[in-house]
Amino acid sequence: MSKNRRERRRTKKDKKPKSIGIAKRDKVSCILIFAAMFIVLLVIYFIDAILYFFYLLFKS
Repeated sequence: MSKNRRERRRTKKDKKPKSIGIAKRDKVSCILIFAAMFIVLLVIYFIDAILYFFYLLFKS
């Protein structure tokens, strides 16, 4: 009985997929985080450019 149980346990361990590297979900979330950071930096850059334009416009 215990031998049969050991064999079943061993086959269950062999059937489990071995995760190597980064999971697909982690890759997608990482890409989304970097895209969001890039978009935020672009928005800040354009707001700065617009404010500088108005500064130069009303400077005199």
